[in-house]
Amino acid sequence: MIFFEKTNKLSNYLFVNFILFFILSIIFFASSQFTEILSYNFTNDLRGTVWMIICFMISIASLITGGSLKYLIKEANDEMKLLEDRMKRDKLS
Repeated sequence: MIFFEKTNKLSNYLFVNFILFFILSIIFFASSQFTEILSYNFTNDLRGTVWMIICFMISIASLITGGSLKYLIKEANDEMKLLEDRMKRDKLS
């Protein structure tokens, strides 16, 4: 990734963010009472449930954004290399 170092760092940060928030959502899932939510539509640990949903949504958003940035970097680098090759060919002609 020659041209887009900052975007690559941001993409890596988002993947790490995905992993951390996914682990947090698993921890909150294990600590909340989801059987009570399904049965009674209420739980004593509603805060843990809300935090689990928020952490899971942040992790999914981070994964999608990080993956999109990686794809964008790859496509942009391919375009830059193609343009460089065309410019070298035009100079030789």
